[in-house]
Formats: sequence, C-alpha cells, structure tokens
Amino acid sequence: MDEVVKLIPFRITGLHFDHVDDLLEYKNAKVYIGRREWEGALSAAPNWAHGKILHEFSNTPDCKKRLVLVDDEEIAPGIRVVQLGCHTPGSQGVLVRTWMGPVPLAGDVVYKYENIEKDSPTRSPDPQICRDAMARIRSLADIVLPAHDPLTLERWPNGIIGALPASCSRKVKSLILTH
Repeated sequence: MDEVVKLIPFRITGLHFDHVDDLLEYKNAKVYIGRREWEGALSAAPNWAHGKILHEFSNTPDCKKRLVLVDDEEIAPGIRVVQLGCHTPGSQGVLVRTWMGPVPLAGDVVYKYENIEKDSPTRSPDPQICRDAMARIRSLADIVLPAHDPLTLERWPNGIIGALPASCSRKVKSLILTH
C-alpha cells in the first residue's frame, strides 16, 4: 500500500480525529496541514485536535519530515488550499481544478449541502465566521462537495465529480485566485 501512497499527498482540512486518525499508517506520504490550524493546535492545547497526531508529527523525525505547513497557496498544479476557519480555527478547503471549473473540498465547513444552500453554519464557536467561510466558498466555485453528506452520491451518481469526459483530454492549468 505504501508504494501507491508515495505518489498521493494527504491534504488535511482540519485536525479532528475523523480527518487524521489513520495518518500514521501512510508512512511515505507527505501531509499538508494549514499552518494556522497546526500552530493553533500546538499553542492552545485545544480539545478539538488529535493529540497523538500532534505528538507524532511534532516529535518523530520520520513524521516531521513529511509534514508540510501551508497557507492560501497552490500546492500542486490545479490544487490550491484556501483558509476558511469556521469548524476549527484553521480549517482549510482544497480547490481542485476540473474541466467544469474549480471544485472546493470544504471539509467540515460544509458538512452537508444544506449548510451551503441555506447558509446554515456547522458547529463552530462563531457562526459568523462560518457564514463568511461559506460565502468565500460560493465565490470560488459553483460545485461544492460537503464532507459528510450522503446526498453527494445522489447528486453525482457515477461518483466522479468534475471528471473530464472520456472523449476529451486537457492539461490541468494552474489554479490562481485573484483575491
């Protein structure tokens, strides 16, 4: 399994256990975590961060060399991370360039479609930060993928979101945001 994972970096949208619990299993993968999320988790000893992952990636040499802290930036051609806040202080989304345009993977900022469609914040200490994050997501793309909504499979029954039709081929362009 590690042979495949060498080619697949992990982009973490937040440090809750359900997003990071199995990171130690993928010993060769780079792990991209938002700088704000990481530093906030280390400085505040929050109850929302996964303690074992924080410990291992702070203290174990093999884990430390795989950790990549990122801000709002392109991390690979067609893949950009954006700061959102909301569910955790440093929650980030991942914008993926598709032939249909950028598609944000919003993590728990958009837990279900009703969050983004009804401007209904997820659990957060500050609902306004969530509304601002969802407004940013809506400004970046027309297609939004919630983190935990079973309706995703109904809305995208073939399981491929933004995939290029088989009859076409196109190079991925860099995903540069203007704001």
